[in-house]
Amino acid sequence: MKIGLFSDLHYNRNPEENRKFTALAPIRLKEAMEAFRKEKIDVAVCLGDIVDKAETHEEELSCWQELLSIVKEYSFPCYFLPGNHDYEVMIGDEFCKTTGMPGYPFSADVNGRRLLFLDACYRYSGKRYDEAGMIWTETALPPDQIVFLERTLSESEMPCILFTHQNLDKNLPKDYRIKKNMQLRRLLKESGKVKYAFSGHFHGGDYHEIGGVRYVTVPSMTETSANNYMIMEV
Repeated sequence: MKIGLFSDLHYNRNPEENRKFTALAPIRLKEAMEAFRKEKIDVAVCLGDIVDKAETHEEELSCWQELLSIVKEYSFPCYFLPGNHDYEVMIGDEFCKTTGMPGYPFSADVNGRRLLFLDACYRYSGKRYDEAGMIWTETALPPDQIVFLERTLSESEMPCILFTHQNLDKNLPKDYRIKKNMQLRRLLKESGKVKYAFSGHFHGGDYHEIGGVRYVTVPSMTETSANNYMIMEV
């Protein structure tokens, strides 16, 4: 199957000078979606940090809806993960309501693959960023999501693909990694069912294979003058 991947758009119509490319998010997203259409992907996945804070919540929601309207022009399904910046903007269930996603964690079966979506935007206290305040260097999966991951990997008869905003790759700087990432990598390895784990968050992107699992970090779509997105056959 083919997956189209994009991440870290950080859309803001009036960005600071050092983040000027974030204003191009709608144009770049349209380019990516057209490439996905031409390549006949089966599913698209947004790995989070879709919008940044603006002067008003109305402006933030307007940016959000502008991007979602582009995605909805295309017939292939698109799944969304929340990033840490999204929980600075979205309150409570606004993220799921606007994107149409169920509560996290959840899974979806596509063309013989089980896609697993986890939300690690939690403080070490167990409270989510929209409740406890966002500290991007403090990220953890709450116990119920770890139980979900263990159970789903144990029960699945399909190959599984994992999606998180934050990172499990031990080669990335510590501040970007999910707490207990070593134990989580061990879980993926021992299951023997996960060949790919996709994330965003680390804007430069990266790739490492660890214990038979390919950890792919998708670069930010708006970090530089280049429009970054991926099409992967998995």
